[in-house]
Amino acid sequence: MNSYFQFLAFILIVTNIGCGTKSGKDYSLKDSTKNSVEQLTELIKQHPADAELFFLRSKLFMTSGNSSAAMTDMLAAVAIDSTRPEYFLLLGDIYFSKIFIAQAISSFEKCIALDAKNISAELKLSELFLYLGKKKFAECIQHADNALRIDRTSAKAYFIKGYMFKEAGDTARAISSFQTAVEQKPEYFDAYIQLGNLFAVQKNPLALQYYDKALQLQSNSPEALYGVAMFFQENENSDSAEVLYHKILASSPNHKDALFNLGYIHLIYNEDFSKALDYFAAASRLDTNDARAIYNRGLCFEKMKKKDMAEINYRKALKLFPDYELAKEALKRLGKK
Repeated sequence: MNSYFQFLAFILIVTNIGCGTKSGKDYSLKDSTKNSVEQLTELIKQHPADAELFFLRSKLFMTSGNSSAAMTDMLAAVAIDSTRPEYFLLLGDIYFSKIFIAQAISSFEKCIALDAKNISAELKLSELFLYLGKKKFAECIQHADNALRIDRTSAKAYFIKGYMFKEAGDTARAISSFQTAVEQKPEYFDAYIQLGNLFAVQKNPLALQYYDKALQLQSNSPEALYGVAMFFQENENSDSAEVLYHKILASSPNHKDALFNLGYIHLIYNEDFSKALDYFAAASRLDTNDARAIYNRGLCFEKMKKKDMAEINYRKALKLFPDYELAKEALKRLGKK
């Protein structure tokens, strides 16, 4: 028995995965190596009625991406001990990772039934209903509000509410929620991005301030740089946008949207059809089903008086997207049916 507890003390050293138990034991995992799984497996053979060991091994399996094995262990854990809220919290995570929605909801609800102040379960339910979309608006907001009743400073709860308001088309409340999220957590990168995106849609220069806040946190973020570049592009500053798209590609050479927009700038603003074609071709190589890039390839060929190539690309775009009106109009313009 001593070796049993010595091992559990030993694996406490490195990670933060773990939690206390009613018996006073405090188990945590040293790492996510195969060796740790093997050691836990040996301990489970010796102590098959210890739910905590199944819980710990389940966490390791989740860390390594083996959600099926993780689920098997958590089902064993709750069968042994159904009084532990953290067990149902992890089980809910596992179910959600496998898109077993009803089971995930049930597990998070059981966690809350055992621990009414469990903010993690409330937030996870709110996120889950956000994932399900606008039809679950009320449930999403309800659980976010439940989380805020537990902790009024929960930036994540405000962020989830902001995202759901955005999905529902309520821009004003979305902005208010995201702003509250960054007030509670000034380093909330994703909230700054959302605020930038919402103000950018309005062509409001405040968008640039929020993108700048995001870039102060992650100076080379392709997402933030792209937001700024799009703002410039949509507000007739294509030169500045072009500089930023190239900056994005320097660190993320397969950024399809940056490639596409460089093609658009060279096609529409610079009228450099050959260079535009190169960018649209690069974008379509990254996504062979992108009808927009293929259509714009056709448009470049048309501008270059290469009508046969233009027709091939327009027809390919229509094959991917039969209702593509611009491609239909382009074929008519070429005198094709």
